[in-house]
Amino acid sequence: GEQFKAEYVERSMPRDSSAIFAYLSSGAVKGIGEKTARRIVDLFGSSTLDVIENEPERLTVIKGITLDKAQQFSEEFKRQAGLRRLTEMLSAHGLSPLLAMKLYSLYAEASLEVLSDDPYILTEPRFGAAFGPVDEFAVSTGIEESDERRAWGAMLFELRHNLSNGHVFLPANKLIAASCQLLDAGEDWMSDALETLIESGRVIREFVAGVDACYLPHMYDAEISAYRRFVS
Repeated sequence: GEQFKAEYVERSMPRDSSAIFAYLSSGAVKGIGEKTARRIVDLFGSSTLDVIENEPERLTVIKGITLDKAQQFSEEFKRQAGLRRLTEMLSAHGLSPLLAMKLYSLYAEASLEVLSDDPYILTEPRFGAAFGPVDEFAVSTGIEESDERRAWGAMLFELRHNLSNGHVFLPANKLIAASCQLLDAGEDWMSDALETLIESGRVIREFVAGVDACYLPHMYDAEISAYRRFVS
């Protein structure tokens, strides 16, 4: 018969006391076994998970749970909760849950803050998301269409994308034109954003045989290194 292959499986968090007990007693939170789970749930009921996450010191009223243990329980649960929230946010905007897992593996609890600061990080090769869906996600979560981060994201994406076509750099005018087309934006705005990228060191600008060339820093360094080896 027909078969399918799952790429990602997400378990919804339990809400009532019996479901919370089943969740905790399964070993989902490291250090909490069946007996400890029963004591915690009997005391805090449906508020158990909220207590573990936000008020772990309250767990110390239970015999055998020290403050250190309570904090360890909380940290482990927060790790799981943070990944779940990140996954839910990206999935709601059509982005793969696998992106959440990659992001969380690098930034852990700071993932949401990192994503809020620069959602276009998801288009970097280590994450591999396409620019269009990431831009839609960024705008839908509050980034203004005139936000310079959109222009930065577009230009960095174009430079990385063209590496696969064998282009170590792009002429500034072509980079600006391609980025304008990607965002349906004006050239003046994009030119100003490019200058900011250059000033911050995220793009290297060099005149090569009369061409106003724009490089990603690591590609510029690679080309200079190759040249020095060739002439030495």
